[in-house]
Amino acid sequence: MGTHVDLSHVAATPVGMRVIAQVKLVAVEDRKLRFKLECRGEKEIIGTGFH
Repeated sequence: MGTHVDLSHVAATPVGMRVIAQVKLVAVEDRKLRFKLECRGEKEIIGTGFH
């Protein structure tokens, strides 16, 4: 079994600011699952990627 994570961290989040993570299942191939993720601070996107 292997794992690949492709993640881009694009902005910092100040201490105390809330972070929201959204994950969406975008593909299923036999037993392989592909997820798209997006993390946001209260002001902007702080990270995106795929797992």
